[in-house]
Amino acid sequence: MIGSADAVVALAGEGGTLSEIGFALKIGRPLVALRSWPQIEGIEHADDPEAAVGEAIRMARLAAARQARKSKRARLGVHDQKPDQTPDIDQTTNIKDEPKGLKS
Repeated sequence: MIGSADAVVALAGEGGTLSEIGFALKIGRPLVALRSWPQIEGIEHADDPEAAVGEAIRMARLAAARQARKSKRARLGVHDQKPDQTPDIDQTTNIKDEPKGLKS
């Protein structure tokens, strides 16, 4: 069920609910706990049903917009290159390793 949801509101429960929360986190589904699971970090918490549903809808819309942008960039052939992904000098060819016979 979690795999087909755009967002998840978790209620108090036991092992099965905790398993579903873990699955939602693993696949990146937006997740809001309603008056429950305060010990789980990384999820949103709400004190009333309206707030939980509102936050879940907001998070689902943000996730959908992010996915749409990602899909559009993929169709256009644009790939993200983050500054921390540039190769270290140790990963590039060393100048002094020129093939023999070449003179500078």
